[in-house]
Amino acid sequence: MRVNRRHAVRLLTVLTVGLGPSVAFTRRAVAQSSTYNMDNHRAVYLLKFARYTKWPDGTFANDKEPFRIYILGKDPFGKNADIIRSKDVNGRKLDIQCFDNVEDVKNSQILFIVSKDKKAFQKILKAVENTSILTVAESEGFLDANGMINLFVENDRLQFDINLAAAKKANLKLDSEMLKLAKTVKT
Repeated sequence: MRVNRRHAVRLLTVLTVGLGPSVAFTRRAVAQSSTYNMDNHRAVYLLKFARYTKWPDGTFANDKEPFRIYILGKDPFGKNADIIRSKDVNGRKLDIQCFDNVEDVKNSQILFIVSKDKKAFQKILKAVENTSILTVAESEGFLDANGMINLFVENDRLQFDINLAAAKKANLKLDSEMLKLAKTVKT
């Protein structure tokens, strides 16, 4: 039986996005799908980062508290984040919101920082440095400023680098599968 490659990639992508942590964190399946645009990919990566990171005990006040992915700055995703809005993270409902003030994001688990201005994200990172917030951006120099995950596009593929030392300092444990998929891991 012949399988159309395009249909196979779409099916694999749907399964990867839909089944959650039981499916391997695959960059290739999502990156090769022609049905998603790059903002969809970014949103899916945020969900995967959530599922492949362990937060310290006491992060959540109770079992019903949602998992929060907050965006600081002008929302770069728009409706493209809808692809993950109905998903959950380890049984917790996903809450995605945008904010303009760093003080409003301190109870998030993942903070996506929109600013590409080095001075701005340094100030933001300083404001959340004593928290267990996984910080993500798409800015050159982000990891050097103690950001944790930097997304970037290379050869038409979404990729990421990790600052493992910054994640450890925030008491976050990144799954080894995620570390293997990172282009570089700063220790």
